[in-house]
Amino acid sequence: MHGRFFLSNFNFKVKLMKITLYLFCFALLFSCGNSEDSKAEKDEESPSFLAQRRKQKKLSVTGDGTPPKTAIHKAWLVCRERGEDEYGVPQYDVFVEYDSTSHKVGECNACAPLDLQDYHDYNIPKKAMAAVGGWFAGQGDYYYVLKTEDDGIRVYAGWQDEGQLEGDDFSFHYKKVYEKHPDGIHKFF
Repeated sequence: MHGRFFLSNFNFKVKLMKITLYLFCFALLFSCGNSEDSKAEKDEESPSFLAQRRKQKKLSVTGDGTPPKTAIHKAWLVCRERGEDEYGVPQYDVFVEYDSTSHKVGECNACAPLDLQDYHDYNIPKKAMAAVGGWFAGQGDYYYVLKTEDDGIRVYAGWQDEGQLEGDDFSFHYKKVYEKHPDGIHKFF
């Protein structure tokens, strides 16, 4: 009799554990599901929903009607090869690129990016954002871009040739060729 009681009690415990397990899985299944009402409540509390509900600031003009000032954080110079002229001399156009904008700022016969460590060799300020140039057949053309005080950019172009080096003139004759200000004004020199 004692053995029968034990088996019936054991079967009862097994059945009770199975029922408990089924109820737990059932509760877990329904607690993980999202109803539309609870999702809407969560969306209203989420930061992204609150950010979308906020009134967007109008960025097209400032209080006085002028365009907003947009700082230029990145600018670079790009060499685009045009091929060779009738004498076999390579031809390149130099462009300044920033904010999805590109402007031709000059031409040269040899063009490659200059390394920051070599800027001093070309009298280019260390704070230049980018520099390109090269030497071909006794003369070289060089360009660099600097950030201005008002967060705009300014491009300088310079040159050097063999003839001036004989007279101990090692200058690069840099001059301003392009300028862009955050207020949208840009000009060529």
